[in-house]
Amino acid sequence: MWHRWLQVMVLVVSGAACWLVVGGAALWWWFAPYSDAQSYVPDVARSGAPIVEALDRFVADNGRPPEQLSLLTPRYLPELPESGFPRCEEFDYFVSQRDGGWRWSLHVWCEPLASISIDADSISFDSEKRRWEYLNL
Repeated sequence: MWHRWLQVMVLVVSGAACWLVVGGAALWWWFAPYSDAQSYVPDVARSGAPIVEALDRFVADNGRPPEQLSLLTPRYLPELPESGFPRCEEFDYFVSQRDGGWRWSLHVWCEPLASISIDADSISFDSEKRRWEYLNL
């Protein structure tokens, strides 16, 4: 009888260990971008490069940037790419006019987890600076 009890205990302990490993891997996958968002700048820059090129062509053709990114498709882009930043797949786009000129910017925002940080992470491209950069706001 005690052999049966021992077999059950081995199964319970091995099952729990398996779930700890699987759960730990899932937590690591979920929290990794929040621990080092800056490391995703090259991925976002690579994913966003076609949008930057399309925006530049749109401005050259129309004299101003589009009001929204969706106006780039399908003439300038077949579709809008995902950002390359896990769980924050969409690019945000802002356009403004200042001193007679137009300025636009692309952003990938990842809101922080309240228990980790109160700061927001953004990987951004600005039409005046002409470079991708990480911003911790």
